[in-house]
Amino acid sequence: MKVIYSDKLAPRRRGAWAIIIGPGDELQLFSGTSVPGKIAVVGCDYEKNGVWSHHTYRLEVAPGVRFLSGHFGFETGTFTEGLRAATGNPTDRWHEVANALGVSLPVAQDFLRGWIPKAAQKLDQVEADLASLDEESPTGAAMVSITYGAPTRAARERGFWKWPVRILDEDGQEVGRVSPEGVASGQVRVLKRESLSGHGGGYVSLTLAVPEGCWAEHGPAQGN
Repeated sequence: MKVIYSDKLAPRRRGAWAIIIGPGDELQLFSGTSVPGKIAVVGCDYEKNGVWSHHTYRLEVAPGVRFLSGHFGFETGTFTEGLRAATGNPTDRWHEVANALGVSLPVAQDFLRGWIPKAAQKLDQVEADLASLDEESPTGAAMVSITYGAPTRAARERGFWKWPVRILDEDGQEVGRVSPEGVASGQVRVLKRESLSGHGGGYVSLTLAVPEGCWAEHGPAQGN
């Protein structure tokens, strides 16, 4: 199979990456050279343009091998965001990353620990936070996501960006909260926090570990 790949930076100067998957349960970074039995570099062009200088590779990919390319995430600069954009699959947890890459969990973990240790550490922390809350909560832990933002001027004047995200149980009682800065208290763990640009200050997207049956709400704290 013929593939064209460019290592040109994306907007915000996000670096490109390319991964050779297979044959079988294998991962390997593409470094610009042929890999016997997997990838043949048929041709390569180079464009000199300062920071935007880049190579464009013409590749032949062997049967049973996949070539996956993308960029580090536009918003966070992380590999997991970039992998999610490249595959359209969730990548918040270790098993999701492995599934997005199409390999076993041990292979995905070994690959990422060797390539981007900080990304692996972040995924480890997500699993640790989920396990911790699962042990602490009598109902077990669940993952929930909430996004808020693009407030009107009137909402901003009422303190929109100072409101916490409150974690409420089935009776509407608060069991935890996340401050506007992303600091968690009570029965909640912040697994991921992303800020996105947009009207009125943009958006904030949170992925949280909360007790089973609870939900998240952004708004003024009770009594405020």
